[in-house]
Amino acid sequence: MKNTNFIIILLILAAITKLSSVYFFGDKQISNEWGVMVSSLENNGILASRNINGQFVPNIFMPPLYAYFLYSIKIFFKDLNLFLKFIFFLQTLIGLISCVIFYRILLNFFTIKLSKFGALFFTLFPLNIYATGLISSASLQLFLSLVSIFFFLKIFKKDSFKNILLFSIPCALLFLLRGEFFIIFFFFLFFFFF
Repeated sequence: MKNTNFIIILLILAAITKLSSVYFFGDKQISNEWGVMVSSLENNGILASRNINGQFVPNIFMPPLYAYFLYSIKIFFKDLNLFLKFIFFLQTLIGLISCVIFYRILLNFFTIKLSKFGALFFTLFPLNIYATGLISSASLQLFLSLVSIFFFLKIFKKDSFKNILLFSIPCALLFLLRGEFFIIFFFFLFFFFF
């Protein structure tokens, strides 16, 4: 029961800090490369980040998942204010789930007391809080990374098709979200085979 109480307190604390960050520091528009790519998808039907002499150049330097994530929500929420609120709601939700997953990962390595401290530190870490209010793939990347680590650890406990599949799905999404995941994936492979 004490563990459940801690998770509830952790979720409440995370919700308060993340929603405060969104309220005070949240982005007011889709800016930079995300705005360009979503606008290009919306207006031209192509994932492009550059326009050279009226010709759209497909995006090759940024993985497409977050742009399509934004675009799929933009289809339903044409109003910018509602669109941003829904994005921040989703990012807050996955941020809350990330706090619980991080706590469960720590329980594999540390005592309950140390795991609680680590989860609390993670929940109150300023960048973790601030990322929720940004139109950025950071929150989604953190969530998918934690899910992949969680199921990677489960593979070592029980090598089943279900655990391998549940590890593979967030890994595949991470390949489409951030280019640097290729490096991290090699570490997963190294630990798995050696």
